[in-house]
Amino acid sequence: MREIKVKEIEPVTVLDGGFPPVLRRLPWKYVSVFPAVVSLPNQKSARPKLLRTPAEQFSRDLCRGGGRFTGCKSTTTQAKSTEKGSRERRGFDSLHLKLGFGLMRLPLKSEDGADIDMEQFKKMVDLFLERGFTYFDTSYVYHNGASETAIREALVKRHPRDSFLLVSKFPTFQMPAEDRVEGIFNEQLEKCGVEYFDYYLLHNLNRYLYPAEVNACHLFDHMKKWKKEGKIRHIAFSYHDDAEHLDKILTEHPEVDAVQIVLNYYDWEEPFIQSKKCYEVIRKHGKQVIVMEPVKGGALARVPMGAEHILKGVDPQASPASFAIRFSASREGVLVVLSGMSNLKQVEENTGFMRDFKPVSETEERALKEVKAEYQKTWKYPCDNWAALDDNAYGVPISGIIRAYNSMFIQPDPYFSAELNYYKSFRSAYDLAFERGDYSKETEKIGGAFDVTAALKEAVKTQFENSFQSYMD
Repeated sequence: MREIKVKEIEPVTVLDGGFPPVLRRLPWKYVSVFPAVVSLPNQKSARPKLLRTPAEQFSRDLCRGGGRFTGCKSTTTQAKSTEKGSRERRGFDSLHLKLGFGLMRLPLKSEDGADIDMEQFKKMVDLFLERGFTYFDTSYVYHNGASETAIREALVKRHPRDSFLLVSKFPTFQMPAEDRVEGIFNEQLEKCGVEYFDYYLLHNLNRYLYPAEVNACHLFDHMKKWKKEGKIRHIAFSYHDDAEHLDKILTEHPEVDAVQIVLNYYDWEEPFIQSKKCYEVIRKHGKQVIVMEPVKGGALARVPMGAEHILKGVDPQASPASFAIRFSASREGVLVVLSGMSNLKQVEENTGFMRDFKPVSETEERALKEVKAEYQKTWKYPCDNWAALDDNAYGVPISGIIRAYNSMFIQPDPYFSAELNYYKSFRSAYDLAFERGDYSKETEKIGGAFDVTAALKEAVKTQFENSFQSYMD
């Protein structure tokens, strides 16, 4: 394995809520931002004492239901609340709760990623809660650092703390020094206006951030301390890499409660994202699965024309997005499926079909495999014999690189795709001479379907230059 130089990311000063010019072409989600600490009044929780917190009941139902919530009632010592936002009125214990609100693509009033439309966002939050859903997922960097303060205003200040689950993430990929770790975590609590997070994640782990940042800064030790102090209820991390390295992390850290991965029917068996393999590793370790990108950045909400009749033949009334989200939610052990909803209509639709959730049937599973085949027909570089590309002089499975490149361009924003979290990690395991190789023999093997040498160079250049892994050379 090659030795990789990992560089620390310097803080980026962002003026007037915008990006510095050199970073404006990058998605705001991945820009390193260190916003000022927001001072809040010392707000003590007013929630009555429960025998179980919402997070504990959430996990308990998951375990009893084999990954599907049983809807069992929690026992409380409180009288029934008559408050509009009460847990009982929202159906906290009686409705299916596997839909989570991802706070990464909130409605905006302008092109400034921090200029969130708070009035619409508040309506979205209220409807989400009214329909019985409770899981809100934010991060230190979402919306140029504004997502955490937005959820404080739209949710925390307006609803009882026991009526929702709040999740945030440590900016692992910014690679802060260990002496900044406590300060960042406390800043997040203060920005969100809470005394604890129900789930707290290390953001975007992979094979290099794990030793270079997580181990070097003892991040799991910090999380165990915060959990002991009652500042977090569950330890977790989000992950973008292969199943082998995921297995290593979970083996070394049994204290982890859940792992967040990309999981959808399109990426189920894709060689870079490895949804199925990563899912199976998580379940092998007995951990909960948090799903991100169930609709693949919006790509699975608009299927190719050739696939429309396939889904209509199964259920004429169901939207493509509903099939995608239900596929992810139907996996055993899934804690929640995150949807990055951007307007009130999306909240209405997603909570509508997830309120009366039904796992996908075998017929629907087969239909979704056919839909994936229709997507593949739209690829820039289609091929009927991908395995032939991997039998090359360099011993590098280059098919995954070209498939990932194809997959980028089925999405509404190719340069905001999950695939851009993987390539630099992948290439680090090989002699980089493969990037400059001659693959004329492989072109012949696939019957000249496309020029493999040219396609690989294009795929490598695009994924390297637009990689979200800016901390790696």
